[in-house]
Amino acid sequence: MIANIIYLPQRLELLNNELKRQQITNYKLWEGFTDKTPRENILNSHRQIVLDAKERNENCVLIMEDDVYFPHKQGFKLFLEGVPKDNDFDIYLGGVYVVDGILNQNTQIVRGFSGLHCYIVNKRFYDTFLSCESWNSNLDALLNGKGKYVIQYPMTAIQHEIPSLNNIGNIYTHEGFFRNKKVLGLNC
Repeated sequence: MIANIIYLPQRLELLNNELKRQQITNYKLWEGFTDKTPRENILNSHRQIVLDAKERNENCVLIMEDDVYFPHKQGFKLFLEGVPKDNDFDIYLGGVYVVDGILNQNTQIVRGFSGLHCYIVNKRFYDTFLSCESWNSNLDALLNGKGKYVIQYPMTAIQHEIPSLNNIGNIYTHEGFFRNKKVLGLNC
């Protein structure tokens, strides 16, 4: 398991607390990029992890951002238990904010989404993922329509309510995004 962290100490503390709460002990922390625009830095931070997995010939790679939050006390375990057994996915997501497609108990496959705070990239998708390049688009927007995206539902992973590094300063509230969606352990 690999976690992606940005350079801010308070975010690292938040991540360490979440890893401990979820009993996650097998991970590697990656230093995020800080030399370009926020969108480019996030893109490059995620791409470096996928590139490393590709070079090591890993079957898949799990990436979590430093603001990941599992509201349910067993959220991470439930996320891993939900990985499609047949490996028929390009990206498996623990939770999303916006969806292009239907999201419910019976339909969890979408064309597009917003939210890369906890996800697994399948080996078959590494090259497509690594081909995403842009100076002005979010990584999730660049991925729209390029693969088979399976979302765990009810969702297990969301983000802490802290200022966004992508949309500088914005705080995305759980109430605003999850009122009509199911997130294990979260009551809106």
